[in-house]
Amino acid sequence: MYLDYKRRFYVENLHSELKPTFVDVGESKILILSNNILPEARDIVYNLRKDIIEHIERENFFRYSLIPIENTLGEPYIVKVMKNYSKIMNVGPMACVAGAIAQILGEKLFKGDDLIIENGGDIFIYKKGLVNIRVYTNDEVFKDKIIITVDERHDHKPLGIATSSATIGPSLSFGKTCATLVVSNNCALSDAAATRIANDIKTSHDLKRVLDKYKKMIYDFNIPILGVVCVIDSNMAIFGKIKVSFG
Repeated sequence: MYLDYKRRFYVENLHSELKPTFVDVGESKILILSNNILPEARDIVYNLRKDIIEHIERENFFRYSLIPIENTLGEPYIVKVMKNYSKIMNVGPMACVAGAIAQILGEKLFKGDDLIIENGGDIFIYKKGLVNIRVYTNDEVFKDKIIITVDERHDHKPLGIATSSATIGPSLSFGKTCATLVVSNNCALSDAAATRIANDIKTSHDLKRVLDKYKKMIYDFNIPILGVVCVIDSNMAIFGKIKVSFG
């Protein structure tokens, strides 16, 4: 999903002085909001994509695997990131490709000031104060109305936000949610987790059971996921250190 800048409303209450940088490389259509225009971002994205493409030529099943793959010697950093976070959530490495690109791009560009990187709905974000995210969904009741607020964090570190949907965009989902949103400390983790959780939800009756399952998993294994929101058939479920409002 790639929206024109003026129609991107994922993140509310942005400082008006943040400047947009657009990166368009292959399938990666990325919006960056920061204090300065960042022309170096394109080369970073190009090289990350090049690393992935060249690795697929050496390890063909990396592209299509629906299960985690073991690390190998000499593989690029982005491939390691994708494999590591896909192992945590038991999905294929390509399930977190957009989140991994957004995360590593953010790590390379982050200098301590407000920075937002949006890659197909996956967001690396550092913003002082509360963070408000509008959930983009085509649900007839909740369409464009859900706003998620992430409590102000005392560690002042960036957040990773990702959404999986069975009804919007080209991404593969075995579930039926129109939006499963995950907030964590890493965009690749959020991407992998959103895919895994969404895959398990086929009807609204699955919401409590599935979210209870992953809440226990997150707490038991100390996975740094801050919150999850799921929307399906005009029903919504939520848990974690996030609040929901409607506007």
